[in-house]
Amino acid sequence: MAKALVRRELIHDSPPEAILESIHQVLRNTIKPRRMMTCCLGLLDPLTRKVAFTNAGHPFPFLFPKIFPPRLLDLTSSPLGVSKKTQFATETITLEPGERIILLTEGVIEALGSEGPLGMDSVKKIVSQIPFFPPEKTWELFMAWHRNQVLSQTKEDDITAVFIHCNEEHARPPTLS
Repeated sequence: MAKALVRRELIHDSPPEAILESIHQVLRNTIKPRRMMTCCLGLLDPLTRKVAFTNAGHPFPFLFPKIFPPRLLDLTSSPLGVSKKTQFATETITLEPGERIILLTEGVIEALGSEGPLGMDSVKKIVSQIPFFPPEKTWELFMAWHRNQVLSQTKEDDITAVFIHCNEEHARPPTLS
């Protein structure tokens, strides 16, 4: 249902916060009480390298600038379908050559290791240590680390990791001819 709602909003060229608001209202009116859904939505314009993010109770995306330490795109909001009134904030960033964004589901962060849930701090630490490889290699290294940390291969929640790299050769601004 949520996927269809996102597609409907994209046809109307809606901003990220309007897309989440629309999904929120539909879920609030259709799902059982005490049910909810988290979502982090990012709209990427590959020509300008701008990414507009909004969030609904989902783990925050990590931004890894090439020079500065990584930071979380802290977009706090309630999950979809929970509260009557909620506001979704949007943060727009421009990816510079060599930068990357990493999005993770709760299953990655909440997976149980030998000392309890892995947590955002340990995930941030390992991702900070992975060199700027192509996305596929970064994903392989990250998932190998995750498999080694998790006590049981039985998943309590979905495990999804999305790696977005701003490739230097494709990061030139568009030119008009």
